[in-house]
Amino acid sequence: MKEKILKVRYLVFILFAVKMFVYYIAVDIPIFSSLSYWVTLVFFGLTMYLYYYSTVRTQRILRFIYAIFSIVLFIDVIYYNYFNQLVSVNQIWQIKNIKGTEDSVKSAIPLMSVVILADLPVLWLIYRKFRSRIDEDASKRISLKKKRWVATGLIVSIIIIALNPLRLASIAKLNSTEAVTVHVKDAVESTLGKVVYNLSSLGTILQNKDVSADVVEEISEDVMDETGESEDTSDSGQARYAGVGKGMNLVVIQVESMQNFVLNTEYNGQEVTPYLNQLLKEDTLYFNHYFTNMGKGNTSDAEFSTQTGLYPVIEGASYDMYVDNSFNALPELMAEKGYYTSAAIGDDKDFYNRATVYPRLGFDQFYNEENLDMDEISGLGLSDKSLFRQMAQNLSQQEAPFYSFIITLTNHYPYVLDAPLEATLELKDEDKDTLFGGYLQTIRYTDEAIGEFVEALKENGLYDNTVIVIYGDHHGLNCLDNENYEKMTEFLGYSYDYDTMLNIPLLIHIPGLGEARTIETVGGQVDFLATMANLFDLDLSSTVTFGQDLLNADEGFVATVAYMLQGSFIKDGVLYEIGRDGSFESGRALDLNTHEPISIDGLEEDSQRAVTVTEISKYILERDLAEMSAGELAELIDTEMKSAETEQE
Repeated sequence: MKEKILKVRYLVFILFAVKMFVYYIAVDIPIFSSLSYWVTLVFFGLTMYLYYYSTVRTQRILRFIYAIFSIVLFIDVIYYNYFNQLVSVNQIWQIKNIKGTEDSVKSAIPLMSVVILADLPVLWLIYRKFRSRIDEDASKRISLKKKRWVATGLIVSIIIIALNPLRLASIAKLNSTEAVTVHVKDAVESTLGKVVYNLSSLGTILQNKDVSADVVEEISEDVMDETGESEDTSDSGQARYAGVGKGMNLVVIQVESMQNFVLNTEYNGQEVTPYLNQLLKEDTLYFNHYFTNMGKGNTSDAEFSTQTGLYPVIEGASYDMYVDNSFNALPELMAEKGYYTSAAIGDDKDFYNRATVYPRLGFDQFYNEENLDMDEISGLGLSDKSLFRQMAQNLSQQEAPFYSFIITLTNHYPYVLDAPLEATLELKDEDKDTLFGGYLQTIRYTDEAIGEFVEALKENGLYDNTVIVIYGDHHGLNCLDNENYEKMTEFLGYSYDYDTMLNIPLLIHIPGLGEARTIETVGGQVDFLATMANLFDLDLSSTVTFGQDLLNADEGFVATVAYMLQGSFIKDGVLYEIGRDGSFESGRALDLNTHEPISIDGLEEDSQRAVTVTEISKYILERDLAEMSAGELAELIDTEMKSAETEQE
């Protein structure tokens, strides 16, 4: 019997080693070139030792902890497959947002994740078979004192690695990738860490992020230069396109999952977005290097950043976390100019807390499933064509000038057109029943819906006096998915990576503009507010915004919040992704034009800039300081940095 018990222990350890091997591969953490995998095995070996010398009650607790740990790893793999990041305690509060997206969640579960849970039923069967002997042995060994030293060493090791009190770079790298300590750290930061953060000064926070004082000073000077007015860059001394939309209606369409690659491209001899392609040819400003900078709030964070000019946070959906904050958001600024403001989505009004947040942003009216005719349902909610038909009618009865924000749904993962919707894009046989094929079909449907909407505006006499803005909220096809990667790489003719995945289009169509222009400057959703402020002569003097007017910017820069870790960024010509261990040196860079890897030399200061702007934005949100001037923000940064330097001395 002893030999069988010994073999069982070996089997348990081997099952765990296989589980963790699969886990680390699934979340793209190198096994042989880092200590993470091996440290996790050591932790488990010590836990097995404790289990062997524990009471029956303690063993039950350890089995429960192991089951929870396995479930967390399972969720990690699913979450990483979609966000390229591990799940956080904060995401527990986003479970309520799963309603209506169950099919999407199921479709996002990779087969590899099932292996993470495969050992649990095996271990349960083993325990059932040897239960009496295991419990009997445990009762004989409870007096062994060595277990106290082992338990103390295990707990202390986990705490030291997770909290890294000495801020050692080697420990920080390990802590960013080791499966146990990364979640311990997250749990601490999500509870006690939030309290510490809110008690810390901005200067202390930035110092703890190892940001150079020179970088912070440069950003402070940049902020001081921003007065809410666009720079004079034209020959006449006036900013380009300044006030060209003044007095005109504004319709902003946020298209679900629309990536930039679908524009001006053909598939199987067919234009994917024929209407948008036509729109690009006349009276349209097209930003082809525009990127999503959303956080964990997905579509809602895209909305949030677009309307406020602030970066969202990685801890959770901004609409949930900062629902009581005050903002000088786009709808409120438009209302100050006499505009009637509305938002529309063919979905539950409480999804992503919209019914509560929209009035605080300044929307006068919110069209949703309660006051729209839900006559044509597909996927998450009302079909795009029905939504646009109804909104064209609503806008025709609305007092002008108006600002209308419309969010589409049909092009939502997993990209299926439910009856009676019909696909008009003919797929190749090999692309049928794939996400890639479904995505192209649903984006074609949305393109047709937008075309019908614009034609309806013309029929209602609204078109000539309405600026129509169209942009994507986030990617549709995740480059981490093997099938997506292979399909897209073949379709594009180059490796499908974040430079293409995070690239969304922005189109500003201004009837009567008299030109069609492509703007190459890199930008993100955080730049939207400042760009609209230039077009509509809005006053940003009492508004904190981390974006710039892309119509007049000399150079572009946008930090990323989700998918690539903090410290990653995109600027003109370059995408930089910081290493999974959080170090600059282990990061990589891509040329935005050639899509080829390039050297990371000279990019470290930009990486620190990305950390700085996202941390300052988070600081503003945590303390509800969005309603301040650029000068006040610059003064705050300088004061807090000097205070931190004094404390350090």
